[in-house]
Amino acid sequence: MSPLTTLEDPVPTSAPAVTSARRGRWIPVAGMAGFAVAVAVGTVLAPDSYDSIRDTMSVLAAVDNPYGEIMVAGFLALAVGLAATAVGLWRGLPVWVGRIAAIEVAVAAVATAVAGLARVACNPALPDCQSALEADVPLGTLVHGRAALFVFAPLVLAGFTMAVATWMLRERRLALLCVGLGLVNVALVLLVEDAGTSVSGLLQRVFLLTSVGLPVFVQWWVAQRGTTDPPDHDRGGSTPSVGGQSTPMTCRRGREVRPTRSPRRPRREGCGCAGSPGGCPGPSSS
Repeated sequence: MSPLTTLEDPVPTSAPAVTSARRGRWIPVAGMAGFAVAVAVGTVLAPDSYDSIRDTMSVLAAVDNPYGEIMVAGFLALAVGLAATAVGLWRGLPVWVGRIAAIEVAVAAVATAVAGLARVACNPALPDCQSALEADVPLGTLVHGRAALFVFAPLVLAGFTMAVATWMLRERRLALLCVGLGLVNVALVLLVEDAGTSVSGLLQRVFLLTSVGLPVFVQWWVAQRGTTDPPDHDRGGSTPSVGGQSTPMTCRRGREVRPTRSPRRPRREGCGCAGSPGGCPGPSSS
């Protein structure tokens, strides 16, 4: 007996699922807001030697800073926001490149938490701290520096993978935005990592705004508009029209699923995969 293939109705997204996704889009925004508040408060309470234009935000969580725990809380809030962003991208970009983008943001989320908990010893811009670090680099400072690489690199890469994913989903303007900001992030991360730059602190703030803000915006966009259906070649089937509605068609072996009866077509029609060089043909005209 040859395998049977039938037409299958599209499975609509349930209202509770859409509502949950739209509510969940606020979590990344709250994570970014918590991080921004921690930076603002930490800058106000930081020692007079701290310069927000010259020094990076990691210095606000330094061990020798009596208010460093505020910035640690900010890092953890940002980590939660990035984790929620990864979930939103996984759900909202249903193509394989979108899954990669979600994984990249998830890696950045874990690395952000590690970087926040592994606090630097002091402000390397100060001569005393620089001398101490040259003599002996504490473990926390070393781990923080390594973790920062796994924050920056995945976020930069995510900009380009999200561009491909949104382009495949026919969100052209959003894809161009991802490409543009992705290129900006590449330039910014190189400037931030340049130790000779006297404005590293300012550039790092701009970089985190663009690199974190981009995936947060993309997950907000797809949650607001609802899950976008992937193209036919990514879904593995074609979409013939039945009763004026687009109906995905897939080949299923071992069982038969009858199509939905059209009001104008009382007959039930199916299609077979066997012997069809072009795959499953569309429904025959009555």
